[in-house]
Amino acid sequence: MNVAWLLSALGLLAGAAIGAALVARPLLVRRFIRTETVPVEFRRVYGAALLSLHAAALLFLAANWGYQDALFGAINAGAAAAVGATWMGAAAGRLFALWRANRLSHWRECLFEAALGVLIAAPWFYWLAVALAG
Repeated sequence: MNVAWLLSALGLLAGAAIGAALVARPLLVRRFIRTETVPVEFRRVYGAALLSLHAAALLFLAANWGYQDALFGAINAGAAAAVGATWMGAAAGRLFALWRANRLSHWRECLFEAALGVLIAAPWFYWLAVALAG
């Protein structure tokens, strides 16, 4: 397994941990993600969604851990790309919301979300580089 898959696994574990924290401790997490006005139930529901999304992608990644099969690799890369795109989309949405609210000084959360998205999507970027080089 190459470094891209290991980086993706780390990112997926981080995303799953964020989801689990939202389910277990939604009031504690709100300071990190700045969602003071969002109800606890909403945070728990989306925390569970984040947890299951990352766990599913991690299962796809783990299914190919010992193999170098092209089909499994494509499935893994696709799952990682979908989850990574979700984080990158969240970063773009947050940045847009901050811009509309004239609060661009809070851009660091956007950077974290975008970086996590790129980290998780690393296998897809690897496959893209291989395809373009070959």
